[in-house]
Amino acid sequence: MFAADFPFSARNTNTLYKLIKEGNYQMPEDEWSSVSREAKDLVRKMIQVDVSKRITAAKALEHPWLASDLTSEKNLPPASRQDLEPSTPPIQASAPTRKAEEEGKAKRWKLFGKKK
Repeated sequence: MFAADFPFSARNTNTLYKLIKEGNYQMPEDEWSSVSREAKDLVRKMIQVDVSKRITAAKALEHPWLASDLTSEKNLPPASRQDLEPSTPPIQASAPTRKAEEEGKAKRWKLFGKKK
């Protein structure tokens, strides 16, 4: 969401899992340069290997990056902003009309060989 690549990167799954377990990650400047200092801080706290030092969900919600205007759309990297834009307009649900309900009942009755 923040950068073009994940903080953990490896050529194979076993190495990747080892890096994750060890907390051995990288945030290359060329990929993370558009990410704010506060956002990077939150990521570091969330991927902390030592559970006693890892940020809790409640504390994460109080973190400066989430608790401030830093999370506004204008402060997100372009790739993340793109994800916020709906690809299709939302579907507007409407209550069925009485006529539509009656037609639906008639079709169901017809399927079961009974008359309305």
